[in-house]
Amino acid sequence: MKPKLVDKFLSDSLIDAIAGVSIYETYQKLIDNGWNVYVVSQRRGYCHMLFKIITIPAWVTKHEDQGYWLYYVAHEFAHALGDIGDNHNQRFMERFMKLCPVSLQHYETEYKPRNAANAGISKVQQGSHKIQPLLDVMDILGF
Repeated sequence: MKPKLVDKFLSDSLIDAIAGVSIYETYQKLIDNGWNVYVVSQRRGYCHMLFKIITIPAWVTKHEDQGYWLYYVAHEFAHALGDIGDNHNQRFMERFMKLCPVSLQHYETEYKPRNAANAGISKVQQGSHKIQPLLDVMDILGF
């Protein structure tokens, strides 16, 4: 099964960007286990455990914070590495905190504030990050 509204160019750009960051090993593990990752024109991302599909919304690639896409991918990967029903529980938060750079974890407090706070994630950005902007590839290609 392939989701609708897949943006092939952004999906390929996301894969290229993942290759240069800390979660690449996790990405490779997921791919080796039959998972697929797509950038799609939809409002929210989704991790479909049954079909082994992760979707990342296209708007994430255009976020003002150049590292936001990495937070979002780490969040969805944390779902994929868990069990059905983990949702945003403590086990999920532990996986998420291992995958996501500390400097980006504060975004989780905007999405699931209570769960993030219970896991010890601060609302305030911790440290800084130097993440290659996902869309730099597009700029280089003249899009």
